[in-house]
Amino acid sequence: MNHPDYQKVKTGILIAAFTVLFYLGLQHIDVVMQGGQFVLSLFSPFLIGICFAFVLNLLMRLYTDRVFAGLNRKNHPKWNKLRKPVCIILTVLTFLGILTALIAFIIPQLMDSVTTLGSNLSGYLRDLETFANRFLTKWGFSTSINQGITDFLTRFSDNLVQYLSSAVPAIFQTTVNVTSAILNLFLGFVISIYILASRDKLLRNLKEITYAVLPPKGAAYAQEVAVLANARFSGFVSGQLTEAVILGVLCFLGMSLFGMEYALLISMIIGLTNVIPIFGPIIGTIPGALILLMVEPMKAVWFVIFIVVLQQIESNLIYPRVVGGSIGLPGIWVMFSVLIGGSLFGLPGVLLGVPTFAVIYTLIARAVKKRLHEKKIVLR
Repeated sequence: MNHPDYQKVKTGILIAAFTVLFYLGLQHIDVVMQGGQFVLSLFSPFLIGICFAFVLNLLMRLYTDRVFAGLNRKNHPKWNKLRKPVCIILTVLTFLGILTALIAFIIPQLMDSVTTLGSNLSGYLRDLETFANRFLTKWGFSTSINQGITDFLTRFSDNLVQYLSSAVPAIFQTTVNVTSAILNLFLGFVISIYILASRDKLLRNLKEITYAVLPPKGAAYAQEVAVLANARFSGFVSGQLTEAVILGVLCFLGMSLFGMEYALLISMIIGLTNVIPIFGPIIGTIPGALILLMVEPMKAVWFVIFIVVLQQIESNLIYPRVVGGSIGLPGIWVMFSVLIGGSLFGLPGVLLGVPTFAVIYTLIARAVKKRLHEKKIVLR
């Protein structure tokens, strides 16, 4: 058998084996998902470390490329040797400083808001009941509806108290899970520092493995995909985080200006949920409106109107400037990637689905343009 025939047979065998494995995986998708969850839990500190390193690398690049740009241009040998450790130390100190500021200034106020909300919950429910009765009576609804709403609020309050009193096992399990998560986060943070310190060496090792395993053209294409993926993910993560901070600050300023209660708590919810594309603003608005609904129903209405206006400003002014074309994905495909990613992998799929599909979309677009160019087809 000559070499071309051998390559064709080898390719056919590989395709057949992949098809069989893919079919078996679909037939036993539950086993595959359980195995995937086990592997993820086993390597979760390393995966968290990679995510930490990716985010910290954005901050580190700010120091290496912007803050110390003047020293870099001088190309001094001593500075070239000290540049990486200095930037890593400054990156870690900056991150810890931001975290300390959050814990020292924002967390106590959030705890006070949550404590106040919990202690005043029964009074808020009574006020809401009074408002509902007055509203229904004004518009001529029957007393049976009023009584139904009263019974519902009473049952809701009783069930909430009963749940809290019988939730000791759940609280214990939650405490265990939170402790495990904190430990994994700490280990992941330590691992991320090692990754940043040996980033160049790790990238070189990956490049060597790629060229050793794949043919030259395949290795070059894999490297091109890696560069594209890094650009898309970096643009998405930095853009979404910046946008979330801007929106949270604007929400806090607006709520404080209009005298709305729990401004910091609700603004934190709005900012955090805005990291989720498309559905994040909706998810964040619901708990904020419910909190204000119990305090004063009309303020909840004004809050929803305020958030709608703020989201329009965010969608038309902030998002295009902050995130802009870094994703390179049309709006319809953003929604598609969020829905598919969320269906398959839950919240991680929602968060990572957009940049992942942006990479796929860009590769397909490039391949299509290349084929059209080879066929000398020009579409207008």
